[in-house]
Amino acid sequence: MSNYIALTKILLKNSLTGFSSNKKGKKNARIKSVALAAVLCISLLPLAGSIGAAVWAAYPVLQSIGQEGLLLGTGLMMISMMILFFGIFYIMNVFYFSRDTENLLPLPLRPSTIMAAKFTVTLIYEYLTELLFLVPVILAFGVASKAGIVYYLYSLIGFLTLPIIPLVYAGFINMILMRFTNISKNRDLLRIVGGILAMFIAIFANLKSQTFFSNFEDPAQIQALITQGNNSMLGIVSGLFPANKLLAIALVNSGDIRGLVNILLYLGISILLLSLFLTLGEVMYFKGLVGISETKSKRKKLTSEQFDKSVVAKSAIMSYTIKELRLLVRTPVYFLNCVMTNFIWPIFLMIPLFANTESGRGLSDLQHLVKSGSYEGIILAVAFGATLFASGSNGITSTSISREGSNIFISKYLPVSYHDQIMAKTLSGVALGLAAMLSMLAAVIYVLQPSILMILCIIATGILGVFFTAMAGMLIDLNFPKLHWDNEQKAVKQNMNLIFQMLAALVGAAMAIIPAVVFKPGLWIVLIALIVVFGFIDAVLYGLIKSIGVDLYEKIEA
Repeated sequence: MSNYIALTKILLKNSLTGFSSNKKGKKNARIKSVALAAVLCISLLPLAGSIGAAVWAAYPVLQSIGQEGLLLGTGLMMISMMILFFGIFYIMNVFYFSRDTENLLPLPLRPSTIMAAKFTVTLIYEYLTELLFLVPVILAFGVASKAGIVYYLYSLIGFLTLPIIPLVYAGFINMILMRFTNISKNRDLLRIVGGILAMFIAIFANLKSQTFFSNFEDPAQIQALITQGNNSMLGIVSGLFPANKLLAIALVNSGDIRGLVNILLYLGISILLLSLFLTLGEVMYFKGLVGISETKSKRKKLTSEQFDKSVVAKSAIMSYTIKELRLLVRTPVYFLNCVMTNFIWPIFLMIPLFANTESGRGLSDLQHLVKSGSYEGIILAVAFGATLFASGSNGITSTSISREGSNIFISKYLPVSYHDQIMAKTLSGVALGLAAMLSMLAAVIYVLQPSILMILCIIATGILGVFFTAMAGMLIDLNFPKLHWDNEQKAVKQNMNLIFQMLAALVGAAMAIIPAVVFKPGLWIVLIALIVVFGFIDAVLYGLIKSIGVDLYEKIEA
């Protein structure tokens, strides 16, 4: 136990390392961190407030039919699914791709001790997700139901333990995949394949969960459940996490013995699954780590003629852009967190279509609406907003400087101007942002069958949107680079710059969508407005990169 506590403290301290090594830099970094955290909290308050308001409004309706527990069950299920999906990537990065893992292997520590410490660190970071999505549900439900102190005590227990089961699921998936993808010399490729398989497992789990809900589409069946009262519909929203039903029942019945019994059963299941995970780790964890830093390289002797053919002169920006893209693809952490995200949005778009047979009728109505031409301006604005969000959530440019880490000094010696280096990093984000836009557009074409004119308008405005998010992310990372990290995962997943790039994308989306919904302009008005407004913004952002951005890059030190 003492080893576990000591190791957890070290890992937490290491994960919270400051931005700079000198005292002045540390002070400035703390000020920046506090300011960024304050802005982030303020930015997310409306979302948290909206969740709480929705629960508050729905409570009296569901309470009148004895189904108020459905609010808690739905909230717990959705948050658990979110933790499971993102936990698969987070567990893989923390447990396997973290550089501190290699330093821990020679120490006299049991695999379960290392796993428990890393699991605790992962668990603590998941509390941030719960603060935004779970706390508003708990507080709104508690106030609406006039719950007593025991309810809030059980809520605290649930808050601290809810991520355990989803993270254990993610841990089991990763441990099995890494154990059997660590048997070849080409480990980076196999780990990328393993990460992709893990992602599809999570998506499949989500699909099966939604399919489970669709089994309750029979009105008579739903009516029978509703008329039973006593929160009989909680079983519908348990899905992959049956223990969540116990927690929800404990919260609803916090005032009697049923609450105590169910909270104890919930804790027992959570502890049992965590114990099984750590026990399996004693056998499999270290085997998945063997040769974690080894990679395969090809050695081929070239003749002079072959060498001349393989060397082709390119512009500095083009060569540097290709280098950035290759680094993103070759590094498993960057590939899974920055590249793959550009291609998963169409999958999320298609999941409801395959999971719910009722969606077929809604899809037909939506297709008719798109083809009618009545709301073309709004449709273009929404498509533009979706492009902004998809391209702004990959984190490529908002972590491009941070990913250099302590090797940032190398860029000072390259025979490439700072302007060209910055633009090359920006263009790498643009390239993958366009890939995200085109993949989403392909799904939209398949599902909604828009006109050729609408497709061309989406592409024309989407290009401006991709440049907007890429250059905004670049300026954010130039101002707040996170250069001190000990594994690639911290450069991309524990980097607040990504959050602010997403906020910039959401602001841009709001600028496009809200006026279109309020004033309902035609297609050509929206098209011209988007081109003029975001063309001007892109020109301003490029001017800032060319002037202030170059100065910031010159002053950056490891």
